[in-house]
Amino acid sequence: MTLDEYFHKIVNDKPPKELTMFEIMKAKWTEFFTTQFKWIEEPIASADEPTDSWAFYAHTSAYDDIAAKETFIEGVQDGTWMEIVDQVLDVLSHHYGYNIKEQVYYAVAFPLNHPESSSYGRELNDEVLQKLLLSFPEVYEVKGHIE
Repeated sequence: MTLDEYFHKIVNDKPPKELTMFEIMKAKWTEFFTTQFKWIEEPIASADEPTDSWAFYAHTSAYDDIAAKETFIEGVQDGTWMEIVDQVLDVLSHHYGYNIKEQVYYAVAFPLNHPESSSYGRELNDEVLQKLLLSFPEVYEVKGHIE
């Protein structure tokens, strides 16, 4: 029994009156408006801290005579997405032992194919590619080379 209830029991045998919803809300609002709050300012990230970054982790178990490999790469998002994908493809090529990058083509709206680009010669015009795929359904066949 609380001290308040005990006091009311001593003074009179009537139980203390329950607060109404209005009284409860009034007490909460009074508490809210009389409590002092202190605003905390978040520190602004300095120019040296990167805001956008990426990371890639690859682990390949040992098989046959090839040892297990584990690679973690990360970087700042300051280049194109194709440069990042090429770095990931380099790691996968290292793990699997053959050049995966030369087998990956990008279907993009505006292929640039500049010689200095990381994906030079592998950027395909998406609109033209879709038309070719519709015109030649045998591209989807798994049997091998078309003769």
